[in-house]
Amino acid sequence: MRTFLFCIVLFIATGASAQTIKDQFLDQKDGPTVSYAIWVPRAYHGEPTPLILALHYGGDPRGAGRDMTRILIQPALGELGAIIVAPDSLDGGWNSPTNERAVNALLTEIEHTYAVDQKKVIVTGFSMGGTGTWYWADKYPEHRRKAGACRYSPSTHARTRRCRSVQSSSGLRC
Repeated sequence: MRTFLFCIVLFIATGASAQTIKDQFLDQKDGPTVSYAIWVPRAYHGEPTPLILALHYGGDPRGAGRDMTRILIQPALGELGAIIVAPDSLDGGWNSPTNERAVNALLTEIEHTYAVDQKKVIVTGFSMGGTGTWYWADKYPEHRRKAGACRYSPSTHARTRRCRSVQSSSGLRC
């Protein structure tokens, strides 16, 4: 009986703290459907909330945004209370025109659906996503205030190739 009660308590406690990563789809007007994972903190109630754009690694993109959110981003950054959105790549690297249009459309949709604190938008990524992070931070510094890459490959898109974080035009640092 004790074991049974312990299991019930453990189940309830785990369920109370567990968050669900949802798989979503965004139909673009002029492009392919964007598959993405989203995690919304339990404490979100419509107030301006930070947003984390998480760009996944290379390889098979199907479900990669969800996997990266589940394994890396939510456990590491979930306590920040930010909405985490992680799209699946549509066309290779994150700097491809197809992916650029898709991510911009997705961010626009998220910003229309949720109250996003525009001063607290973070871009992060791992491997190919790290390279994409530098591309996005360099190309859109007015929108992406903070950026941080995990084990990235330096590219021509990065202004600061030796750093692990980048200072944006707003003066914020990761």
